[in-house]
Amino acid sequence: MVELPVEWRVPEVPVPSEWPTASYLEGTGVSPEEAKRIVERLARVSVRSAPAVWRELTREVLRPDHPHALHRALKEWVYAQWDEGEMGPPPLWFPDEATIQSSNAYRVLKAMGVATWEDFHRWSVRDRLGFWSRAIREWVPIRFYRSPDEIARIEDVRSPEWFPGALMNIAESCFQAEDSQPALYCRYATGEEVRWTYGELRELVERVAYGLARLGVRAGLPVALCIPLHGWSVVVYLAVVWLGAHVVSIAESLATEEILKRIEIGGARLVITQDVVFRKGKELPLYERLRSVLPVSVSCVVWRRTGQALHSQDIDMENVSASRGRWESPHYCSPMDTVNVLFSSGTTGEPKAIPWNHTTPIKCAVDGFFFHNIQEGTVCTWPTSLGWMMGPWLVFSTLLNRGTIALYEDTPVEEGFVDFLDRAGVQMVGLVPSLVKAWRRNARIQRRAFRTVRVFSSTGEPSHPEDYHWLMARVPGYVPVIEYCGGTEIGGGYISGTVLHPSSPSTFTTAAPSLDFVLLEGGRPARSGELFLVPPSIGLSVRLLNRDHHAEYFSAPEADPEWLGTTGVPLGEQARGWRLQLRRHGDEMERLANGYFRALGRADDTMNLSGIKVSSAEIERVLNALPGVVETAAIGVPPPDGGPERLIVYAVVDQPVDRSELKRRMQQAIRTKLNPLFHLFDVQIVESLPRTPTNKIMRRLLRKQYSEMERAQRE
Repeated sequence: MVELPVEWRVPEVPVPSEWPTASYLEGTGVSPEEAKRIVERLARVSVRSAPAVWRELTREVLRPDHPHALHRALKEWVYAQWDEGEMGPPPLWFPDEATIQSSNAYRVLKAMGVATWEDFHRWSVRDRLGFWSRAIREWVPIRFYRSPDEIARIEDVRSPEWFPGALMNIAESCFQAEDSQPALYCRYATGEEVRWTYGELRELVERVAYGLARLGVRAGLPVALCIPLHGWSVVVYLAVVWLGAHVVSIAESLATEEILKRIEIGGARLVITQDVVFRKGKELPLYERLRSVLPVSVSCVVWRRTGQALHSQDIDMENVSASRGRWESPHYCSPMDTVNVLFSSGTTGEPKAIPWNHTTPIKCAVDGFFFHNIQEGTVCTWPTSLGWMMGPWLVFSTLLNRGTIALYEDTPVEEGFVDFLDRAGVQMVGLVPSLVKAWRRNARIQRRAFRTVRVFSSTGEPSHPEDYHWLMARVPGYVPVIEYCGGTEIGGGYISGTVLHPSSPSTFTTAAPSLDFVLLEGGRPARSGELFLVPPSIGLSVRLLNRDHHAEYFSAPEADPEWLGTTGVPLGEQARGWRLQLRRHGDEMERLANGYFRALGRADDTMNLSGIKVSSAEIERVLNALPGVVETAAIGVPPPDGGPERLIVYAVVDQPVDRSELKRRMQQAIRTKLNPLFHLFDVQIVESLPRTPTNKIMRRLLRKQYSEMERAQRE
């Protein structure tokens, strides 16, 4: 019998002895009548445990249209006696029995006779090949034209060969649902809507594949896609894969020089794009921007949204898709053949060109299965681009799990996106922290309910707990935010939340199945430090196009098995004769008192203040909670004449403020909530923070700007 972990690691801390009065709720934005009603309802609560009281409040009292100040005030009262240092952050969502029993993870545990998720994870890392064998047969079935000789051939954990001897095309496995089942719904910026079943989507893919083949696209060739994520771009993406060619993914928001650089690295001679990009009622040129930098040897296939004329060497998408012919059978490849070349976001330097192979989408789908609970018929959306990994992730994770992709072409920061979620019946919504901040600042969204959503998921950068408390409350009864952290070179996540565990905002609950990691500080195991993965796993990259892969990820010393055994890292792989090595990832992570984890940003976004190592994320978490502060970026900058790093904070505020007063308030918050030894050297107030196209803050650019400003002042 599987243990239902509703009370998983949740201490029974009592609520305060004095129940709140209506006067306690003054200033939260509710009327006196509503405050009285809430207090009367509280008086009827029979339980006294803080988690149990909070569960009842979220399910019976608090609503999405209540001001967030009310949600926050009641949370602070309920958890007033909760010691976060001893027990970790308090949980704000609890899975009920129905949620647990209907989840993919529970059904797997029950079928295997495993009592807890922790037991399941331990098995998955001790028998990684057994895990992936069951995954492709039972949980996310994969079609093979020729079955593999074995699950993996691993002579070196840095370069495993998955499914040797097999022939497959991962696009074929995307069409295992019934032909009549909904596969994709898209609302275009022009107001047009399309709804395709799995049968209709496959027919479109085969038609476009036939048209591309007539243009000379064939197995092994790179085809660049620089096009927004919508219905037709999904068709084109799958058609390229169907032919055994591979996609070179390029975000349409990049500068033209960056686009050209990625096309050259990927070696593409054909680019699929569209004439304009629609954003907030505006038509932004894309095709002409591309054509202005592309050499004449590179041709474009263009989806003409406005009827724009094309250059002589370029082709109208309509001529590709209008053919009556169909490429009915996919080209079967080796599982290790490239399916997609993606580029890292470049937050810490030149972007890496990372090839995905035909096994990488299996990692995407297995994560979606266990973490995001994607099932047959689940409607999923993630506002992103095919140029970033979450675009292909959404396509494969949804279709391989027989769900429905929902796409909104316009910007997701407006109220129209919330209307789209309701109209499409979206159940899983992926996002980035900056999007949540934008929603909270939008008066038309602040109290909107996201009624169909069952799971939010967040990735990209560390989030702020208060933002994510607000987000959880957008659904009546609250829902979890599944924090999901990984990378393009992982094909998904190494750590996440699940619907089995209580959810505390901005925290993770578990490592991914078949993966484990260790936190190191100064080369030794620590509760907080740089994270290193323990390979192998499907999804982990095995090569780079423009870097030395092993030098990039395996520059740490080889792992000593005896030493690793003291860190808690499972060592079952030794029985297979694998040499254990740690794979550098670059994230800083902290293990909390309750066993959960909190992201601290990138290892190169840490600084040494007064001889103490601290991450930008830790400082920003404190400062972002100050009234009037929208967001911050904390950086460490050495003085011009050398010496210890100085703490500099760039701040975005919601109203004019005296810089010296803001610095005083920030210094006080840092001293009381972080460390009295940390000195804030300077505060710079800016209108916005520099970000990559994936919304990650570019702190390295701020460090450079500040150093250049000081240099200019000296001169």
